[in-house]
Amino acid sequence: MVSNPFGKLDFFEDKYFNRLSFRIEACKNPVQTLAKIKSMSRECGIAINAATHENSIYYLYEFVDYILVMAVEGGFIGQDFNESAIEKTKNIREELNKRKMYKDIYVDGHIDKETILKLCKAGANAFVGRSSGLFRNGHILKDNLEILRNNLIS
Repeated sequence: MVSNPFGKLDFFEDKYFNRLSFRIEACKNPVQTLAKIKSMSRECGIAINAATHENSIYYLYEFVDYILVMAVEGGFIGQDFNESAIEKTKNIREELNKRKMYKDIYVDGHIDKETILKLCKAGANAFVGRSSGLFRNGHILKDNLEILRNNLIS
C-alpha cells in the first residue's frame, strides 16, 4: 500500500510489468496518475477499499483499463470476507454496462470456494488468489485451483 502513488511512478519507469493500479483513497490526483501510467505504455487500474463507496470512482472509468475491488482491508492476511464487496462489484458492473463500457473487475481478499461464485455472479471476472483459497496451507496448489474452478462452473 502506497500513499501518493504519483510521486512513486518514476521508480517503475524501467521495470518490467504490464499493469499497475493504486487505491483511490491514497491519491490526490488520480486522473494525472492514471495518465502517467498510460504514458509508460502500461495498463492502469483503480483499486477501491472495502469501506469506500463505489460511486467515488465512477468518474475514472474512462481513464482505466480495469477496476480492483478490495474485499478486505489491504495489507493484513487472514481477514474475513467483507460481504459489501459483492454489492460493490454488482454496482460497478451495472454502471459500466450503462455506459456500454467493458472493463475487467478484479476482486482481492479472501477469495475462496464460497466467495468466488458470488463475486462472479455479481460481475467480477478476475480474482487475486492468496491464502484463503489458492495457497492454503497443507494443500496442493493444483488441487486448490481445481476447487476454485469447479465452483465457478457448478
